[in-house]
Amino acid sequence: MTGVAGAVGGYVVEPAVADGLDLVAGASARDLDPVRGSGADHVVERGSETAARARELIP
Repeated sequence: MTGVAGAVGGYVVEPAVADGLDLVAGASARDLDPVRGSGADHVVERGSETAARARELIP
């Protein structure tokens, strides 16, 4: 999921996790800690390898 650090994205995490989804959030380096605190199961730094890192977490 992208945009978790933003206002709307933050509101989407809670119901997604409550519904049992295994959520991988992409975030910029400066937003990694706040996004980790949002409740996302996994957080990867956004960049050219974001999709590959997400696939490693959830094959």
